[in-house]
Amino acid sequence: MKDYDLTIHYHPGKANVMADALSRKSGGSLTALLTQQFSLLKEIERMQIEVLIKEPRWRIRQVNQVSISFDLYEEIKEAQQKDDQIAKNIERVQRGETQDFTIVRDLLRKGSWIYIPLDPELKERIMTEAHCTPYTAHPGTTKMHQDLRLNFWWEGMKNDITKFVQRCMICQQVKAEHKKPPGLLMPLQVPE
Repeated sequence: MKDYDLTIHYHPGKANVMADALSRKSGGSLTALLTQQFSLLKEIERMQIEVLIKEPRWRIRQVNQVSISFDLYEEIKEAQQKDDQIAKNIERVQRGETQDFTIVRDLLRKGSWIYIPLDPELKERIMTEAHCTPYTAHPGTTKMHQDLRLNFWWEGMKNDITKFVQRCMICQQVKAEHKKPPGLLMPLQVPE
């Protein structure tokens, strides 16, 4: 869904001419979830997602905004500070010796991409976020590379993404193989 510029509008009750299963369920609205299912609130707190609740005059709780704090940029900044090669590139940028790199918001960038240091755990987290979350739905190697290269760059990025997708068990079980099925086995002749 992130590839589309869309707005989701809710049409309550009678205004919704073609009612679907979600609009018929009483527990499908966020207000019902907040009042009836406290386990959801505990899960949201555990994931450090901030829920802002507004109480109007008639004291019905409604969720107006959900703000998700994502600390990936802080992790990238910390990893960049620990990397010796990036420290050398930052010094070159500050002296004006290179045009390949820039510093924007304390992050070293190569062109418009954020330069990811040689930290396997950080790369794994970025690729997991781009591949295994419900809103990305396990894209293939090409789509995942196109999505990641909009914001990030590291050496051997395409190769790392290919290996990551090949290791994904869900992709291996679900995606069809596009090879011609092998024919019948041809036995070898018995020597005389």
